[in-house]
Amino acid sequence: MARELGYCIKLLGIIRKDDRHKAVDVRGAPVHAPPGAHPGLVSGVMNAVLLEGDAVGPILLYGRGAGELPRPRPS
Repeated sequence: MARELGYCIKLLGIIRKDDRHKAVDVRGAPVHAPPGAHPGLVSGVMNAVLLEGDAVGPILLYGRGAGELPRPRPS
């Protein structure tokens, strides 16, 4: 159904500093991601982490995920 609407489903984790409550807000959920957006560009064994800081702005880290090495695709 997501594909029919032009989306892909990605597992997204969000961690935000909550200054008002002096806490950290942590969430994780499957989301519909447009294929051209950052989450939609990550596929297969790849993972991405988007960090944002006041002094540096957004930083995207992209690479192979944790776990077993990917198996070669059959020819």
